[in-house]
Amino acid sequence: MRGLLLAVALLPTAAAADIVVRALMPEMAVVEVEGQRRVLRVGQTSPEGVTLIEADSERAVLERDGRRAIYRLGETTAVTVVPRAKAVTRIRPRRGMYYVDGAIDGKPLAFIVDTGATWVSLNASQARELGLDPARGIPTKVATANGTVIVRRLRLERVRAGGIELRNVEAVIMPGDAPPVALLGMSFLRRVHMVREGPILRLESR
Repeated sequence: MRGLLLAVALLPTAAAADIVVRALMPEMAVVEVEGQRRVLRVGQTSPEGVTLIEADSERAVLERDGRRAIYRLGETTAVTVVPRAKAVTRIRPRRGMYYVDGAIDGKPLAFIVDTGATWVSLNASQARELGLDPARGIPTKVATANGTVIVRRLRLERVRAGGIELRNVEAVIMPGDAPPVALLGMSFLRRVHMVREGPILRLESR
């Protein structure tokens, strides 16, 4: 599991006892905390101080009072986890843009960090070079500077930017040759911490 090291035993804790996961979806969970039902996306914190670190259709990683635990649907006990050291990537601007070397499913690729892009975005040529089949994506209308276009939306197994790698990242394949450089959009960026250090952009794993 990315960024986490499982403890060797099931340890029911005070933090775990009043938390129950009622529904699971990619990057989202419905969590009952102290009798209150909350819908959380990855990175969000409930009024009770429970943060959703990651989620898929099988389990959620929740953090409370500095403790992280893996919850499965309907369970009131959890496997406690110990966070590993956070991965950090520092990016210096080039020609006013933040370029970062990365990879998709282990295949090298350069990105431009683009907070205005909803998803990680590739052009059709890049997708083919990475072995991605646009036909398996969901047709989706998006507005661009050149008008509305139909893109193919899909999920990537692994996306790496510098030393940070995330799994199950939503992406789109654009028709034609735009964008010329792949965009590292918010489907990746909202799952990391972004901090400006002068001209340097620092990305830090959660």
